[in-house]
Order: sequence, then structure tokens, then C-alpha cells
Amino acid sequence: MQLKITEFFSHLCASRSGTTAIEYGLIAALIALSIIGVLTLIGDQVLGYFMQANNGFNR
Repeated sequence: MQLKITEFFSHLCASRSGTTAIEYGLIAALIALSIIGVLTLIGDQVLGYFMQANNGFNR
């Protein structure tokens, strides 16, 4: 039984199928989280700029 588990994990570590897709998925998730974080931090500031521009047009 222990030999089968060892063989399974050694085969799993040596297998490359699907690894690239998982890596690309993780990279895409990291980029998306970074964008969301940056937009959350500067969102209020950008909103302020748009409100100033809108007030300038209303004068």
C-alpha cells in the first residue's frame, strides 16, 4: 500500500500535464487581484477628479 502511494506521488510530481494551465491561471489571478487592489486604493481620488471636472462643466 505504501509503495502505491509513493509511486502515485512520484508520478504526480513528474507529470507536466496541466501544469502550464494552472500556472497561467495563477498568474491571471495575481494580476486581477493587483488591479483590484490598486483601483480600490485610488478609486476615491479618481472619483474626486471626475466630480471636479463635472462641477467645472456645470458653471
